Amino acid sequence: MTAALLLIDAQNDFLAYPGIEPEPAVLIERLSALLGRYRALGLPVFHIHTVTHPWLDDAMPHWLQEGRRLCVAGTAGCQPPAVLAPVAGDAGVFSKTFHSAFNVPGLEQALAGHNVQCLILAGLFLHVCVRETAVDAYARGYRITIAADATGSYDSTHAEVTRSFLQRFVSFDDQSALLARLDRQAASHVAESERPVTWSSGCIDGQSVNASQPGRSVDCFNPVDLSYRGRLKLAGRSEVVAAVAAAAQAAATWETTVAGMRRTILNAWRESLDAARDEFVELLAEEIGKPLRDGHAEMDAAAGHLTTVIEQIDAGSPWWQQRGDGWFARRRPYGAVALITPWNNPVAIAVGKIAPAVACGNSVVWKASPRAPAVAQRLMASLLESGMPGAVVNLLLGEADVARMLAADPAIRAVSLTGSMQAGSELAVICGRALKPLHAELGGNNAALVMSGADLGQAASELARAGTSFAGQRCTAIRRIVVHESLLTPFVAAMRTRLLALRLGSPLAADTDIGPLLTPEHRQTVRAAIDQARADGAVCHCGGEIPDGLESGGWLTPALLQADDPALAIVQRETFGPVMVVQPARDIEHALELANGVDQGLAAAFYGTDPAQRARFMAASECGLLRFDQSAPGAHRSAPFSGWKRSGLGPPEHGAWDMDIYTRIQTVYGDAAGLEEKLRFT
Repeated sequence: MTAALLLIDAQNDFLAYPGIEPEPAVLIERLSALLGRYRALGLPVFHIHTVTHPWLDDAMPHWLQEGRRLCVAGTAGCQPPAVLAPVAGDAGVFSKTFHSAFNVPGLEQALAGHNVQCLILAGLFLHVCVRETAVDAYARGYRITIAADATGSYDSTHAEVTRSFLQRFVSFDDQSALLARLDRQAASHVAESERPVTWSSGCIDGQSVNASQPGRSVDCFNPVDLSYRGRLKLAGRSEVVAAVAAAAQAAATWETTVAGMRRTILNAWRESLDAARDEFVELLAEEIGKPLRDGHAEMDAAAGHLTTVIEQIDAGSPWWQQRGDGWFARRRPYGAVALITPWNNPVAIAVGKIAPAVACGNSVVWKASPRAPAVAQRLMASLLESGMPGAVVNLLLGEADVARMLAADPAIRAVSLTGSMQAGSELAVICGRALKPLHAELGGNNAALVMSGADLGQAASELARAGTSFAGQRCTAIRRIVVHESLLTPFVAAMRTRLLALRLGSPLAADTDIGPLLTPEHRQTVRAAIDQARADGAVCHCGGEIPDGLESGGWLTPALLQADDPALAIVQRETFGPVMVVQPARDIEHALELANGVDQGLAAAFYGTDPAQRARFMAASECGLLRFDQSAPGAHRSAPFSGWKRSGLGPPEHGAWDMDIYTRIQTVYGDAAGLEEKLRFT
């Protein structure tokens, strides 16, 4: 997929505006680095300049009303700084008079001539011209990334509003992350133009499909050493239409199948996964860097989900919820449902949604993450081999646009998502508009309280593991530790000792505790959060560095920070990395205030022996999952799993609670003699 750089309004008149952030000198340096790397790699660069002519009065009306003459043709103010000036070999220079670059004649044809499907936007100003260009590009079907720290604005309030708005359909990456991505692609021994398609775009009605839309592809790399793994063509609108049609057609037939048939298929799937356990664990290590210990735990969780669903079928309850005088109530499937799963637990989360959905009589369109295509396709193959009819479960490997299309399709009757808060917010709007049921698990910024009487050694050992297993890339990871101030010094010492003892190593090594983060870009994001925390006044007790000899890949040492100010970004935002933040507390009430003082509410843990404090923790914690004297990231296969606040939406997941996601209640009145047994789920 060709990604072009659009350098927007990087001109002296605009750079002279007061109050620009980042400062003009810093902005120019970052733009120059990005521009230089693009040129070195032979990628297309488009310069978009605002140019006005005083004799034409073609400046924007508000400039004319205010008597401002900016970017006048032939003046120094209209020119870019020398280091940002166009050179021979750049793809083109286009002049505009208003905001959007797509108002420029010829730009779209030029982009098409370079086979551009993805745009990197940088320059000035985020809240005006960059925003309008991004919106117009989105409307034309481009994938868009904005160089977050190489895009300036003189109005911070409107810039923040713009970021919030654009994040629904635009990616924001720092300039350093973009450079790292370019370097990674350049370093691959396989030339981009020579890379064959390794994985299909999905599986519809039992058949592998490749996306019909040209150019929509992603390259996958091993997070350990960035060795090239393969290319995936991303599913698009035509694949969504086909998958939904297949699922919708299969829904009516699948609903009428007897429970025994569904049980047989799901039991065969459980046996298939057990037989292929080592293969899946190895795939998890190679594709997403998950250590063997965590990979086996994920396979255990997947088997547990299947066992629970099979037990529910065997129990035959609560399919018939209640009977009364002249009425009975029963559960009915929705029909075709969309299941959207993340990359970090690509087996367990997928199984935990697919199994109950089909057991309840629904057909499925499963949108898996393109970051783990080999795992998804192997999982789909095992399901088909177990006897699942092809059209009952259909797989699509696509980005967020595919999830949005599925949620908006009228033939999809319900949606279940595990993903980010941003993804949940987007789908909530789409599903809400159609009054469509949405279940969403959206991550957590989880806290553990360490209070009086706690065994500090035990707490430190368990929390070090709970915060850093799989490099902290799980929604249930402990990210904040609220410690009574009297225990702060010995606890920090114990935590530091435990974290430094953890072994970073190959995910395929049995003694590895921590593997790499998924990508160098994500590592850079986590490091940037740590650096910002230090600048904001947080103390780093250890970690947050790239280990010697492991510069290639996503490696990062586990970090322990102390933040006395609960408003710091490192406290308020989920880092999704091996980063733990200690927060000192005066007493139990202060500790609960700190623990609850974030937007999310998935999980919390308590260490301490005081009965009154334990009771207060259980009474006042604003989380869906509470733990006493333990902090392991997993959950019981039959217990409800649900986040509060911005960690979740809809009913809990797993166990008997799955029926509230995948079925709806129907009440029948009158004489149903002779029909009740026929309608019974058997």
